[in-house]
Amino acid sequence: DAVVQLLFNSSKVYVNAHDSLYGRTPLSWTAENGHQKAVLLLLSTHRVDTNAKDTQHGQKSLSVAAKHGHLDIVTLLVERESVNINSEDIIGQTPLSWAAEYGHLEIVNLLAQMEGVDIHSKDDKGRTPLSWALTGRRVKM
Repeated sequence: DAVVQLLFNSSKVYVNAHDSLYGRTPLSWTAENGHQKAVLLLLSTHRVDTNAKDTQHGQKSLSVAAKHGHLDIVTLLVERESVNINSEDIIGQTPLSWAAEYGHLEIVNLLAQMEGVDIHSKDDKGRTPLSWALTGRRVKM
């Protein structure tokens, strides 16, 4: 933690650097892996771009966290005014669609209740969050 904190505190460290593997940022990786402390550290720098997209799939950190079921990270990200809750990746899938596809009920509930969220958003093939929930066979009867 001390090494990470030291690097975060350095103004020479570019916190929005995209890696050469998937074009992902440190925030994206920490969001995927559920590292809440690291996400908090990144957000505390006020230099992190919460809307940075990876270069492979066009996903933002919010979509990654929603897809992987990290409610705590999704909550941290949506509390930021700068975060686009309806952001679309290269196929038009939104954070709500990802959460619905993978059956993350608490995240779906959180996102669906947020002001401005488009619960009827359609991806490039016309699929909605409900379609993704059905595709993922996550429908509770």
